[in-house]
Amino acid sequence: MAKIANYSHEIEVDEKARKINVYRLMPDYRELYTAIDIPAIQWKKNPTEYAEFCRRLGEDLVIDSPALRNLLGH
Repeated sequence: MAKIANYSHEIEVDEKARKINVYRLMPDYRELYTAIDIPAIQWKKNPTEYAEFCRRLGEDLVIDSPALRNLLGH
């Protein structure tokens, strides 16, 4: 079985483009993992949709993080 690469993430908020860019940080370089559009929702007006966006973003990071999954016993 091949060893899974271990890496961290860097998160960049691009306010002008309304995007969250998530990069994988490798020992010698970084690569774009995903770019997520920031929805036009407001927490106070739609807390359910806001919470769902936050949940999905967190799940994406856990799923893509071998180190975090290892620490969580997955």
